[in-house]
Amino acid sequence: MSNELETQLRAALTTTTNVTSGFDATYGVEIMKAVDKKIQDILNNSTPLRALIPRLGMNGQISYHWNIRTGNNTSSTFYSEGGNGTAATGAKIQLIATAKTFRTDWEVTGLSQEAMAAYFNAEMDEIMDAAIAHRELEEAQIVLGTDTTGGDANGFLGMKQLLNSYVTLSDTTTIFGIARANTKTYLDCQLENVAGDLGLDNLDNAVTAIEKKAGRAGMWLMSFAKADDVSALLQSQQRFNDTVQVPGGFVVPTYRGAPIVKSLHMSYAGASDTDTAIFLLGANIWQMRVLKDTSNEMADLGRYDAKGGYLKTYEVLVCKDLTKNCLLYGITA
Repeated sequence: MSNELETQLRAALTTTTNVTSGFDATYGVEIMKAVDKKIQDILNNSTPLRALIPRLGMNGQISYHWNIRTGNNTSSTFYSEGGNGTAATGAKIQLIATAKTFRTDWEVTGLSQEAMAAYFNAEMDEIMDAAIAHRELEEAQIVLGTDTTGGDANGFLGMKQLLNSYVTLSDTTTIFGIARANTKTYLDCQLENVAGDLGLDNLDNAVTAIEKKAGRAGMWLMSFAKADDVSALLQSQQRFNDTVQVPGGFVVPTYRGAPIVKSLHMSYAGASDTDTAIFLLGANIWQMRVLKDTSNEMADLGRYDAKGGYLKTYEVLVCKDLTKNCLLYGITA
């Protein structure tokens, strides 16, 4: 977190203390809004993955619904004079994603606050630490979802569950209310079986696979080790990748026009929780649908002489068209 954000959070908390110590308490709600805003800044300026996924509302509903096309219009034809045909305008099906709740607790004792008040704001430090933990929990959920290693079974589906296939990989996970099956290819992403060491041809094949589905490469997501491998491949081929500034102020490299984003949690995104996968995410199809964005709630967590609370968020990860993504799998760990 930048020094500016830390200073703003410290100022907001100090004002909150003043309000609750004899000044006009009607300002308390506005001050808590200021604290929530600083927490949002901490989250948005800490990881490019979060910053690159648009955060949109759910219109006050606990579940988000949308339609995807399962069959294209096939009625176009040349016909002879007086001929006839059968209307075929395509087909759609509705998917559903339900918001999940997650929280991170924080607490500080009165003794700690008083002992360090002259040079340190203990309350601010605990909220900062909780915000970092909250961010890490969210990113782990985005990448690993309900996976038992690193994810949370009570959370929403992550990219590890969403980027898969029944037809090739026999995955039968229920995705947005519908179980994968051999007739439901609209739930399968594109695949690039590396089956060994990663090469630039594998990255190119992944881009082409998405483009053949009328999609566009939006973001590469990989572990730190795999990002090093890609960098080494580019250097060995005497090729230079550009950089781009993404939301949150991050400057990241690109390949084939798509930013390369790193996540520690991608180390567990491959089969058997190994670092053997890279995700190529399609552009303009990923969203975080948010019922309530992250806020700080003051609460008594049950200890004597302690001040505490928790950060909470209600949201769910959504992909509007799974077929416009590509999973690169079977990469040498």
